[in-house]
Amino acid sequence: MLHLWDKLHHQQVRDLAWACFSPPLLNSKQLGDPEVGNCALELTPAREQLLLQLDASPGALEQHLAARVSTRLGLYFEALWHFFLAADESVELVAHNLPVRDGGRTLGEFDVIYWCLQRQQHVHLELALKYYLGLPGQDIWLGPNQRDRLSNKVQHLVQRQIRLSEQTASTAPLLELGVKKLRREIEVKGYLFDAPHERALPPAGLHAGNPLRRWLEVDEFASHNNDTARWLILTRQQWLAPVSVNPQCLLTTERATTLANEQFSQGRGPLMVAECDSQGLEYNRCFVTPPSWPIGDDLPPQVAPC
Repeated sequence: MLHLWDKLHHQQVRDLAWACFSPPLLNSKQLGDPEVGNCALELTPAREQLLLQLDASPGALEQHLAARVSTRLGLYFEALWHFFLAADESVELVAHNLPVRDGGRTLGEFDVIYWCLQRQQHVHLELALKYYLGLPGQDIWLGPNQRDRLSNKVQHLVQRQIRLSEQTASTAPLLELGVKKLRREIEVKGYLFDAPHERALPPAGLHAGNPLRRWLEVDEFASHNNDTARWLILTRQQWLAPVSVNPQCLLTTERATTLANEQFSQGRGPLMVAECDSQGLEYNRCFVTPPSWPIGDDLPPQVAPC
């Protein structure tokens, strides 16, 4: 199936299309508060035309992204959204990363506040970019660094971040922006990678349009894939949209396994790899993990409800 980003050539424009219009990881209405939905800004012909124009002339997007002071992947993802909301003619970007303070204490910040011309209302949009690996037979989804847990992130989003406007201290900064009432949206993008043999229990709210991928321990990766498969070990900046690369950059399974083992011997955690066709277009991705992953007993605890 042809996706929007398959029509685009510039990787940052492909990332922009994926960040804003790929299927979300979770159905936000199923996370505990039916009044909180996913972002309602859908792909329209006008928005597709904007992306095609950017692909032909990406200077404005490149300049916007170059102004970032951090290379963190989550902030890159947010910057893509900020660009889209500022460029789109049917919305107005009112604020982003707006802190709420009580005296000298920061209670949190609004990821995005935008005005929707069609709905004639202000919207508080919380954004998250996440990648989790499921543990066999369990409802435990861990980040590749083992410090993050999907259930904890969902709880924090639903019970704290999206409810920031309920804090008394948020009234003044919102009124300064002319915001009296907020519709609330949560948009989580990313991928879930299921266990290789005994499947993990699916998380609540899993979006049907975002299918589960797989993770494999490195030895199984080496034996599981055939001789014709070609791979790219992805840098973190390549974790968003499916990649399109020069086929000469692709690796055989044997070579990818060798490089993965070298990195694991240096203490690296799981690596995301993309499987590509003969033209260098990605059609699948998975995580390759060190042997006996997750390593150690220091799994993040399940946070008790607030």
